Amino acid sequence: MPETTHAHKNNEKFTPTQLEQHAVLEHFSNTAAELDTGSISVIIAIVVVLVIALTISIILTVFGHKARMKCLGNSRFGYYSPLIIAFLIVMWIGGPFSLVGLIGTIVMIVMANNNCKGKR
Repeated sequence: MPETTHAHKNNEKFTPTQLEQHAVLEHFSNTAAELDTGSISVIIAIVVVLVIALTISIILTVFGHKARMKCLGNSRFGYYSPLIIAFLIVMWIGGPFSLVGLIGTIVMIVMANNNCKGKR
């Protein structure tokens, strides 16, 4: 029994099976186009967040090292040096304690700059 044909756009003739396949393909291509737009935005957002986080970590590491070197030989505040290193390590390891490392590093840098006199 021959399949009946139906007219589609531009007077093309399609069988019902071809119409179903065409509708499914059209649906998936529309969904893929929407997904591409959304996924590209998500990827860009992730890259921007990672670049900002990496920049902050590098800047804190540089300033942390300078503050650590100020307190290295200090008899009263010498323990700041290993604390700064510990907070930097926690910050770089990441995970759930990365915020603790970030805040601890900032606090220790401020305290070291206020309490330790650098070698001049």
